[in-house]
Amino acid sequence: MKKGLAEEAIRELKNAIKIKSDYGIAYYNLGHVYLGRGMLEEAEIASQKAISLNPELSEPHVLLGIVYEIVNRNDEAEIEYKKALKLKPNYLEAHLNLGNLYFKKNLLSDSVFHYNRVIEINPHIGQVYNNLALIFFDQKKYSLALKYTIMAEQRGSQVHPEFKKRILDLAKKKDN
Repeated sequence: MKKGLAEEAIRELKNAIKIKSDYGIAYYNLGHVYLGRGMLEEAEIASQKAISLNPELSEPHVLLGIVYEIVNRNDEAEIEYKKALKLKPNYLEAHLNLGNLYFKKNLLSDSVFHYNRVIEINPHIGQVYNNLALIFFDQKKYSLALKYTIMAEQRGSQVHPEFKKRILDLAKKKDN
């Protein structure tokens, strides 16, 4: 899987499942490979099977949430991300995906909450700071937007130069 050999990974995961039919992690990994190949129906089925075999695994819930988001079943995606967080409260990917989903749904205070959780878990993800900058810009909190823009750049995220210039101009006006 890590080498990008999807066909080989699928074959080996299916072999593992033949040997041990209740191997939930193998189903999760199979779903992950299917998702990478754009085989959404298969990824959904494999994720659901992993969950049914290992209900305590949080990872298949996030994978299933991603599949649901791709096919615009956002309410179901939200449920899956929340299930993952109930099982594993500090699960970075679940917080990140839920923050992104809320951002997309314009539920900005919920999005900020989950982005802040991501920062607590791993403060090095530039995308989160960039998204927070966008949220605070939208809320006309230009100084905060500027702060998060700078933090995003420090973490390697590309910030659109016109966006940064606009924030700088508005932050200066507001401070004066």
